[in-house]
Amino acid sequence: MRFTYFLLVATATLLSSCNASAAVSGDTQAKLSTMTSTDAAVPAHAVDASNVKRFLRSHHDEDEEERVNEPWKLGGKALKAWKAKWAARAEGWLDNGHDLSTMKAELGGQGMSRKNAMKYYQFVKKYNERRNHGVAQPLIFDIDSIRGACYVAEGMLFAYEINSGASFNPELAHEMFGEDPYLTSVMGASYVRGLHNQTAACVKHFIAYSKTPTGHDRDVSHV
Repeated sequence: MRFTYFLLVATATLLSSCNASAAVSGDTQAKLSTMTSTDAAVPAHAVDASNVKRFLRSHHDEDEEERVNEPWKLGGKALKAWKAKWAARAEGWLDNGHDLSTMKAELGGQGMSRKNAMKYYQFVKKYNERRNHGVAQPLIFDIDSIRGACYVAEGMLFAYEINSGASFNPELAHEMFGEDPYLTSVMGASYVRGLHNQTAACVKHFIAYSKTPTGHDRDVSHV
């Protein structure tokens, strides 16, 4: 079964990242900068151990014996299992009494279950309102849009790309495409122009792609 996670990413400004990095050793920082996602790995900037543990515990009521005080010392499958366990969800995060200390700690991203467009808008709006009160990190919110807004409840869906490619008409295409390289390039250029007319687009599965040889898109990435 393939799980897809939305990322709610709060990244630090360059200045705050540099300041935070000074407090952590290079080896620890490198290990903290790995995480998994559907499309890309988002660096978890340098944080101290207490912030890591506080962040994790705020999203999961685990038993005392299940706590891992120094997760970066785990190795191999144990580390992967620990990361999978702590794939946090942001649904209801701001509404359940949490403050923005997790954002200030500069940890990477949050998962969010399927919502309609207004729910996403309200979540981002609420964060930005609180951000104006001393939180420096900007908010980057991305939703994987395969065949339209398929991960947004009540969103618009488009035809499968092979159907768009069969039309040989870039004006009708909203995503791609077909097996012919020329057709794909023409249709792809038209698709990007259409996206940038209303929003920002990012090519997926190229930057920090997890496991290209096998096609797996959820694995450890080092950024």
